[in-house]
Amino acid sequence: MQNGYERARKVIEERSDALERIALALLEREVLDGAEVRQLIDGQKLAAYQAPPPMPPPGGGEQQVIKPESPLRLPGMLPESGPQPA
Repeated sequence: MQNGYERARKVIEERSDALERIALALLEREVLDGAEVRQLIDGQKLAAYQAPPPMPPPGGGEQQVIKPESPLRLPGMLPESGPQPA
């Protein structure tokens, strides 16, 4: 077990620069694909990040309110009585 710990520690120390580049890219972009991670590990810079344009809300920007057609019914409850025994 100690051998595995030492090996993991050594890998982290040797790759700390790549890990930092990945962390900074994730803070900026939130998501990286495999090719982007490989670029960062290899010491390459990623292309400038362009956020996707915001999606227009459905309905032309008007907020839709959806109301239930009937009163809320919970499973196991009949409309004329209280909770049913299990």
